[in-house]
Amino acid sequence: MHARCTADAADRAVRSGHVIAWAVYVRHAMPERRDDDDPDLWPLGPAGRAAAAELARRLHSEPAVGRVVASPAPKATQTAEPIAARFGLDVVTDDRLVEAGRPWVGEDYRVTAHRYVDGEPVEGWEPQVDVAARVAAAVADARSAAGAGRSIVVGHGLALAVHLRALLPNGFDAGGFWRRLAFPDAWELDPDGLVLSRPLR
Repeated sequence: MHARCTADAADRAVRSGHVIAWAVYVRHAMPERRDDDDPDLWPLGPAGRAAAAELARRLHSEPAVGRVVASPAPKATQTAEPIAARFGLDVVTDDRLVEAGRPWVGEDYRVTAHRYVDGEPVEGWEPQVDVAARVAAAVADARSAAGAGRSIVVGHGLALAVHLRALLPNGFDAGGFWRRLAFPDAWELDPDGLVLSRPLR
């Protein structure tokens, strides 16, 4: 199942006070590098799948989970699969959760990416405001579909950091957060949208 971004959904996401209640954000596990492939198409190898399964095992079981949604990138959906299985759900894919658009991954990538998540425009990269809006819209729809339960959103490091930078109060160190993200990793945003914590046992 795929969901696509609409202007109305993005607007609801920005205006709604409930967009971020009980949202668990998961960064995908480390993929298996394939130099002849687009990085967005890299799948998980055995080590990545084992790490994803371990993360799924360690996620808090309460509050209940009502929705597991993931970027359609293989490394994200394959990270989401053991999480969804643990909670008896299917993985729903959402194109709005794909990684921030960038023209290359190579030399000086991390330096440029750090500038990007800190809000500096980078020529050729997807504007941060567009990334923040589409991810917020996807999270809003996932949260609505989850009902009283938590929504677990599985995506990518840059898009997640940009999204949180737009949501959290001034002073949130998006660059530092992105640098410290593990493969995989999980963070929960409290219902007031002010505190990030790891929902792991």
